[in-house]
Amino acid sequence: MQRCPACGSIIPESYVWCACRFNLVVGTRTGPISHRRLLFHGTTATLYRVYFVNLLLTILTLGIYGPWARVTIRQYCYGQTELEGDRFAFHGTGEELLIGWLKLAPFVALFFGARIAKDAYWEGLIAEATFLAIFYGGLLLLMPIAIAGSWRYRLSRTSWRGIRFSFRGHTKDFMRVFVVGALLTVVSLGLYYPFFHSNIRRFIVSNSYFGNRRFEYDGKGSDLFGRYAIVLALPLLCLIIAVVSVLLVLSDRTALMSPSLVMVLIISIIISSLYWFWFAAARERYYWAHTSFGTARFQSIVTGRRLMNLKLANGLLLGITYGLALPYVQIRKIRFAYDNRSVEGPLDLRAIQQEAQAASATGEGMAAFLDTGFLDMDLGF
Repeated sequence: MQRCPACGSIIPESYVWCACRFNLVVGTRTGPISHRRLLFHGTTATLYRVYFVNLLLTILTLGIYGPWARVTIRQYCYGQTELEGDRFAFHGTGEELLIGWLKLAPFVALFFGARIAKDAYWEGLIAEATFLAIFYGGLLLLMPIAIAGSWRYRLSRTSWRGIRFSFRGHTKDFMRVFVVGALLTVVSLGLYYPFFHSNIRRFIVSNSYFGNRRFEYDGKGSDLFGRYAIVLALPLLCLIIAVVSVLLVLSDRTALMSPSLVMVLIISIIISSLYWFWFAAARERYYWAHTSFGTARFQSIVTGRRLMNLKLANGLLLGITYGLALPYVQIRKIRFAYDNRSVEGPLDLRAIQQEAQAASATGEGMAAFLDTGFLDMDLGF
């Protein structure tokens, strides 16, 4: 431990900056920083070594080493992430994840047992429909539990400058937000989706803490509805053109018109698919612009073109290498995220105090099993 000459605070030996902005190396105090960006120091070669060692150990142990592999990769990526001269740290362990996965074993066994029993003793369309209704209904209830539990675990095991993050949202409240939003999205044929997505982000962000200070989100789904309406309108246009094309092909008077309509259909499908990247980029810029931490506010400068180039290139790399490019793709994603996001405005770290929260790894194991993807879910985390 060392003491800051400027304010007298006791700080760890590894720290370069004090919370009062005194540089321990240079020996001078600087003014408040108004623009901050995460830096990633990891290399593809090192991550490849970590991945392949983990893969080999996982294969040799018949999958038992899987939890330790996930933790090792996460510790490396967190440890290579820097903000204002200090690295993040992940404090989770493989034992925690293994216990979390084992707690799911009875549910997995129950599902497969129910499937076998249905096939053996109860056949027919009604039986299949009943089973699917129960399965997807259960999945709808399990997903918010997995998301909240996984986010709670990850934040509780993450620290920066020795201070832990935490998630303090109640799972039952999140289940209400998630289940109601999902049902309204289905009933509205997708129209409620931007409201649902924004409400999810509000709950996750507004219940996330760094020490004793909370993050805030003040965005609204209605602000994104106009752009999202275009996302829905383009596939609808494609469907209309397809129906008209079929009708014209069936008519003996318009055979010459059908090729042009087919071309219009193809172009419409391409435009509809590509527009999603522009919508996703606009949504990310909006989400981060409405996310704050105290007096500082986040910012994203991602564009649809850059996001499209990243996604398509990553997909192509994974496809042509049969997944061997995964470490390289992972680093591309991390650096892309850090290069396009920043924290703007004054950030007072002196008032932040440690308030670590307990959390189990059950939710993390459940999220891994369900592969929800909602921790990424285009929320930007």
